[in-house]
Amino acid sequence: MKKIIPTLLAVIIFLAAYAYYCYYEKTYEVPEDETIYVWQLEKNKITHIDITHENQSIQLVRDGQSWNITQPIEFPADDFNVNTLLGRFNTLQATAFVEENSSHLSNYGVDSSKTSITFTDDEGNSNTLILGNEAPLSKGIYVYNKNNNSIYTISSRLLEDLSFDLDFFRDKILLSFKKEYIEKIKIENEGKTFEIQLKDDQWYSNDRTLDEASVRSLITVLNTRKISEFVKDNASEKDLEKYGLKNPRTSITIYLYDSDNSTLNLYLGNIEDTFTYASRDKKFIYKISSSSLLSNDLSVENFYIKNKE
Repeated sequence: MKKIIPTLLAVIIFLAAYAYYCYYEKTYEVPEDETIYVWQLEKNKITHIDITHENQSIQLVRDGQSWNITQPIEFPADDFNVNTLLGRFNTLQATAFVEENSSHLSNYGVDSSKTSITFTDDEGNSNTLILGNEAPLSKGIYVYNKNNNSIYTISSRLLEDLSFDLDFFRDKILLSFKKEYIEKIKIENEGKTFEIQLKDDQWYSNDRTLDEASVRSLITVLNTRKISEFVKDNASEKDLEKYGLKNPRTSITIYLYDSDNSTLNLYLGNIEDTFTYASRDKKFIYKISSSSLLSNDLSVENFYIKNKE
């Protein structure tokens, strides 16, 4: 009996090694002086990107040099993150060719993958890639090119700093405008309303001269503040009330000239720790830093020129 056990173990180890060889080692390693491409797409011709990730579908659509999210919500896209995705996957090099017309997709995790990406160009041609399991021996991850029914491995580094969640692709700039286009700023704060207007290179409110540094500081805050967290999409009246945005504590309206979008709105609601809930349209609710956007910061008295003692 003692002699049989080692023999059985040896047989099991052999069978396991054979199975491993059959499913994972039948790859063509790419020599250093050779390049194998999963595909080569023309980056500038890509007009649509469709991503399926963890049961969520995201569609990105090019608009000139910019990108927009059209599904599952309509929202401006983070152009840098979209272009990062494009740059990594439009000309995709393989570390190894694994198999063509495989009948064992499940072995590579590409039959029911968490993530698939489809790139569509301006002629309507589509190419779909499915990301699979990690390959053994640090060979990267398996990918399946549906267009040629082939499986490859690619470097895991291609996925560094990338996410396929919706929020990763959302533009996080709160407001975007050119400072020189400002005609006036209207602020309704804690029941009081005043306007800040530029006349002859000087800022005024009700004909009273304002401190230029204070006004410029506000403009900089409004033009550089980033969204820290996306809280609610397609907000209901109940949501707006919950976050203090049904009757906001502060409303800021920026009037612009020589601009397609001549009016920008910002509503500020409840404060939580160092953040405040905000909305541009009372449809999407965000968290932003409350620094320089508290009620005292936005009172007209805060912009008056301080008397020097």
